[in-house]
Amino acid sequence: MKRNKTQPKRWLIAIVLIIFSFSCVSIFTRIIKNKSGAADSDEIIIEVNESGEKDIAENNNSLNDMQSSELFPVYITGQVRMPGVYRVEAGQILDDLVKIAGGLTEEAAPDAVNLACELKSNQLYRIPSWTDLEENPDLYLGESVTEEEHTGKVNINTADQGQLETLPGIGPATATAIIKYREKNGNFETIEDIMLISGIKEARFRSLEDLITAD
Repeated sequence: MKRNKTQPKRWLIAIVLIIFSFSCVSIFTRIIKNKSGAADSDEIIIEVNESGEKDIAENNNSLNDMQSSELFPVYITGQVRMPGVYRVEAGQILDDLVKIAGGLTEEAAPDAVNLACELKSNQLYRIPSWTDLEENPDLYLGESVTEEEHTGKVNINTADQGQLETLPGIGPATATAIIKYREKNGNFETIEDIMLISGIKEARFRSLEDLITAD
């Protein structure tokens, strides 16, 4: 009778042990899989980040190379609102640089320089005032049309608007004033008579006298 009472308890214990064993195995299996999955995920993230950082670095290097190859420094001083060193693109002209520097001041004498000249790397460009030119009329003609660039003298009695504007210090407004003067008063008798035009003083005349004729 005692054996019959203890026998069911042994089977019950055996069943509990079997269930517990399966549970432990299942738990350990999940833990191992989770660890393995996390490691794989970390590796993937690291690989992506390393690749991304490498791509970003390569793009930055390419951008820096492109900028250094397309832009070069120039220095503008004188009668502009924001003198200083600027980086410009190849093919830009002095007029572009003047605009970048905030434009001309009221004292500027833009007719004394060639605003159409192409900018060159590491060069200084100075925009003079009329006071500067009166004190030294030959100082700022380096970027302007000079005598060597003319095939002959410009006749101030017959030259049209475009021909007059090829002269240093003669812009559109001054060329128009010369033509209007001729129409109203007749031809200039001498080249010195060009100083009768408003804005053309002796300093500007000295830069023109070898380039013009009144014959």
